[in-house]
Amino acid sequence: SVRPQHRDEAAEQSDPSAAMNAPERHKAYLLEDDEQRVEYSKDQKIPNAGLFKLNKEDHTIGNLLRMQLLRDETVKFAGYQCPHPLEHHTLVKVQTTGKSTTPIAALKLAIEDVRAEFEHISLEFSVRRRLPSGRAVCVCVPLTCSYVSKNAQEKVRELNEEA
Repeated sequence: SVRPQHRDEAAEQSDPSAAMNAPERHKAYLLEDDEQRVEYSKDQKIPNAGLFKLNKEDHTIGNLLRMQLLRDETVKFAGYQCPHPLEHHTLVKVQTTGKSTTPIAALKLAIEDVRAEFEHISLEFSVRRRLPSGRAVCVCVPLTCSYVSKNAQEKVRELNEEA
């Protein structure tokens, strides 16, 4: 004999997340209407320090920014943490020497430097390469990428036309 299904059981089969206490996936990467991408608060106890809350970001951007900040000689300390896997934000703490830069300026510079590195990498991968057989090939990046500058896009177009 076949056991009849209850309405709740049928709903669980059609929507797997209804059976679990799982958060909705889009809440991990879409900002709410009143939510800012970056929030800043000045540290009251440590001079020339501040805490950035990067909403809807994870270890990828946290570690990338931390490493770039530590390359800056005016940065004394840079660290990040992701408080909990179900909290979709990353905290980045920055302390500067205070001589010529603030934590906000240091983070802006780090973001610009990372963007420039991405541009350099995209150009390197879009330059014509020679295979061992001697045949020329051109590996191209999409020209619609937001991190590729106009100059880089023009260079890629020129290389593609030459190929």
